[in-house]
Amino acid sequence: MSTIDPPTPEDISTLSLIKHIISAFSFIGCSLIIVFFLRTRKFWTFSGKLIIFLVSSNLIYSITNLISLFYKDFYQTCKVDGPFRTFSILSSFYWAGRISLLAFRAIVSKEFDPNKSMGYILGITVPLAISL
Repeated sequence: MSTIDPPTPEDISTLSLIKHIISAFSFIGCSLIIVFFLRTRKFWTFSGKLIIFLVSSNLIYSITNLISLFYKDFYQTCKVDGPFRTFSILSSFYWAGRISLLAFRAIVSKEFDPNKSMGYILGITVPLAISL
């Protein structure tokens, strides 16, 4: 049975560089989607708002990945980005699940009433309560 060697410092720095580059692209893409949404009134619908909630949670996650560029103290970075990262991951999971559930209901049951639920309140309060 073969063993896996621990990563070298060069491997860690390469992976960190890749993580920061991908996070920068994610930040730019999410920002462009939000700016496009705010400038185009045609997309201010219920489904457009759901996408914006999902994109904004991904934007928070990419910002928390980029925070480590500015703080070199590991413990300080963990205290700063830990709750934000947890919130953004849980929120992203919630909004992706909500979008898929609403799409399923719209396709299968042929009825779609976005005003019947408390999804906005749950999408923010539940991940926030878990992350704090």
